[in-house]
Amino acid sequence: RFVAIRHQLKRDLLIDIRDRYTRQLRRNNVSEATINRATRFVKDIDTKTQILGFARRFATYKRGDLIFRNAERIAALVNSKDRPVQFIFAGKAHPQDRGGKELIQRVVQQSRKSEFRKRVVFIEDYDMSVARYLVQGVDVSRLRAVVREVAGAAAAATGDGGEGGGTAAAARRINVHR
Repeated sequence: RFVAIRHQLKRDLLIDIRDRYTRQLRRNNVSEATINRATRFVKDIDTKTQILGFARRFATYKRGDLIFRNAERIAALVNSKDRPVQFIFAGKAHPQDRGGKELIQRVVQQSRKSEFRKRVVFIEDYDMSVARYLVQGVDVSRLRAVVREVAGAAAAATGDGGEGGGTAAAARRINVHR
């Protein structure tokens, strides 16, 4: 029963990602033939494909493009016949974070390379709905925030700015661990 639920959650994730990716490509004026090729990964995924998710705020210190430092090894992983892997990236950079925006551009450029096509995907417009599907559907994730990140988000949301201890309390309520 557990395995059936995991497979259903993975299918739900892939359907959501396919739909989002299709809309994203259409927004960027990509041809329908290219969209069909680019979204075929959803049909090609079977239960032996491991899905790894990276979904968070893109900032340079989080090194979201680190896996591409050894591109040959990653290409071998994602194109393995026996145990294929797929990476799904989703996130945003802070509007004033030029380094974070450049990091996203590097991930997108890597995803467009022939050896990564259909196996490395970047989803724009990251939101809580994307996060929910990713948390439930990926096999391995880099989705969990550390206290410092949650504290910063809580400070922004509450207007606390870290003064008066509201930030730490918000991080404890979210129950995030280092």
